[in-house]
Amino acid sequence: MMSLTRQMNFVNIPNSTVNTFDDEVSNILHCWMHRIQSCLSESEMLHFQRVLDQYQLDMDQLGKNIKLDMAQWDLFTGTLKTAIPDIILRFISTAQLSDLGIYGYAIASCSTLKEALELSNNLHFLTADRQTQQLRISGNKAILYPKLLLPVTRYMDIAEDTLAGSWRLLKLLLGPQFESQVITANFSYPAPLYVSKYEKTFDQRCYFDRPETTIMFPALWLNNPVVTGNTTQLAIASGVTSHVFGSNAIES
Repeated sequence: MMSLTRQMNFVNIPNSTVNTFDDEVSNILHCWMHRIQSCLSESEMLHFQRVLDQYQLDMDQLGKNIKLDMAQWDLFTGTLKTAIPDIILRFISTAQLSDLGIYGYAIASCSTLKEALELSNNLHFLTADRQTQQLRISGNKAILYPKLLLPVTRYMDIAEDTLAGSWRLLKLLLGPQFESQVITANFSYPAPLYVSKYEKTFDQRCYFDRPETTIMFPALWLNNPVVTGNTTQLAIASGVTSHVFGSNAIES
C-alpha cells in the first residue's frame, strides 16, 4: 500500500486545483472518463469514440473548456454500456481513491472504516442524481445498498455502479484486512449474460435473484482502521472539501 500512501500527500495538492463544486465534480468525471478509456481494447475504442461524438464530447477538451455533470455522465455510460455491457464493472474495478479528487483524499485519511463509509455515502448524497448509498446494521452484519432518488428504467446500471464501487472502496480502505470469504454481493435480478465479469469483480462472492441488492459484511469491520488513515491529512482535506462542497460535506 505504499504507493497509495504516497498519493495521500496533501502538501503536493496545489490550491489552484480546488475550485467550485461544479468544477470538482467535472474533474472527477473527467478522471473517470480516462479510467474507462484505459480499460478498452482497440476495437472497443471505436464504440467509445462514437459515443463521444454522439454527445459532442472531446477528450482533449474535457476538464478544460468542457465541463461534465452527473446527468451527462449517466447518459454517456448508459449509451456506452449498450455496446460494452460490462464497462461499469471493468472501470470501477481499477478505480483509485485519488479518482475522487479532494474528497477521495479525505475518505482515505479517515481513522476507521465506519468514518470513511459515512464520508463516502455523503459524497453520493451531494453529487448523485439517481441514487445514494446507504449503510445499515442488522445483527452482526453491516449492509450497504443503493437508495433510489427517482424512478429508473436501468436499475442494473445503478446496482453495478453502487455495489462495484462499494466493493472496491472496501478493498482500498481495508487493504489486507479485507476478507472476501465473509462478504457477499447480492443482486435482486437474474444473472446477466456477462456473469463471469461479476464473478471477477466480486471475487466469486456474487449472488442473484435475491430479495434486495446489497453488500453484506461483518459489522465488526466498521471499527477497523483505514490503512491510509491520517488525522492530520484528514483535517487539511476536510477543510478544502468543506470549501468546495459546502459546510455539510464532512458531516455524516
